[in-house]
Amino acid sequence: MRAKDEKYYGFEGHVLVSFDGIICGYALAAANVDERDVLPGDGCRLHGLLIGDKGYIRPSLKQELAQQGIDLQTSLRKNMPDLRPRRWSAN
Repeated sequence: MRAKDEKYYGFEGHVLVSFDGIICGYALAAANVDERDVLPGDGCRLHGLLIGDKGYIRPSLKQELAQQGIDLQTSLRKNMPDLRPRRWSAN
């Protein structure tokens, strides 16, 4: 059985941390809510670079955040080409 086939109950915590290690925002959501849907409504005044894991990959989210002045960068899935400048990738 895969994790996607499981039913989840309870809550998930979502935390935004600055480069200085300071918590600048948080949200609680039901465990069955997609983490990408929690991010835009977090109420923080974000701008600049936002780093997330592969779970945040969604082209429409990246575009929506770009319109707000946020550059969302994630690691890529194995089947995704890396079109970013070479300085972004860790060899």
